[in-house]
Amino acid sequence: MSDKIRRGNVEKSQFSDVKRGGMTHKVTFRLDAKHHQELESCADTFHASVAFLVRHLVVRFLEDQRRNNPTSVARLRGMP
Repeated sequence: MSDKIRRGNVEKSQFSDVKRGGMTHKVTFRLDAKHHQELESCADTFHASVAFLVRHLVVRFLEDQRRNNPTSVARLRGMP
């Protein structure tokens, strides 16, 4: 059986690492009230927490960058 679990329309896979201690770095950022409300509304729609949704979107963005624009990711890592 796959280790992926559906939460609403958002797929939960590597995010189970949060409970197992695999994700140890915390990131804090600010949003204006409008974007924060939109994010909470999306999280409610998908029956997920805001933190889960943000993690999902960040990981998806980074994977897309790695796949579609590997030179930009290499520059971010300090590689030539």
